[in-house]
Amino acid sequence: MYIFGYSLLALVLFYLFLLWQFPYEGIKRAIIQSLEEAVPLTLTISQARPSLPFKISLEEIQLKSQPLVIQLPDVAVGANLWKFFLGQTDIKVSDLKTAHRLQGEFKADTKRSWMKMRLNNLEVKASSPNEYTFFLRVSGEMTLQWVGESYDKVSGQAWTLIQRGEVQAGQGKKIPIPLTLFDMLRAEIQVQDGNLMVKKLVLSGKGMKEIILQDFQLPLSGLEKGGFPDLSLFSQIPLK
Repeated sequence: MYIFGYSLLALVLFYLFLLWQFPYEGIKRAIIQSLEEAVPLTLTISQARPSLPFKISLEEIQLKSQPLVIQLPDVAVGANLWKFFLGQTDIKVSDLKTAHRLQGEFKADTKRSWMKMRLNNLEVKASSPNEYTFFLRVSGEMTLQWVGESYDKVSGQAWTLIQRGEVQAGQGKKIPIPLTLFDMLRAEIQVQDGNLMVKKLVLSGKGMKEIILQDFQLPLSGLEKGGFPDLSLFSQIPLK
């Protein structure tokens, strides 16, 4: 009985020592670097800390891409350590407070990388600093896979439903017209060979006729520089 008690105490002390010595800042920097290498966004994470029993919580997360700053909920990140020692990456992400609102997986080995994300009425805050602020409620699912780091090798598909809340403008600032017209977006998207194919895009707003765009492409080239796809071709898309 004493042996069992001492063994349990030793395990607890070892676990606490591991939590104390764990390189949280290094993990945070690695996550930021990995995401910024994969997508044309800037990621900031204010704090990384332990989330019992074997996860890390990331708090005050922001994604930035001109002109928007998006504030995300805090998340819990867990890694499969056994696969890590085998040279593979297997990471799971979930909403820290309400797990079903956000669930994501990222896996990578020497041959390919794979990412899947599910959102269920996830609320995020979007703003253009000193100009306007609004909340979005996002649902959807995305699956992507690629080889290497080139965008022309990404393939996958996604669907999303985005609902916008009230937009608040800064003093003396005007709200962009698209934000005043549309309060809901639905989209079905496919990515193949460096092109983003929008199978269907539906925009709707209060007191407005629904706008439907179908079957058009947006090139992903140039995203490595931190920009967005060329949207000038929207003026050439027929409305149905």
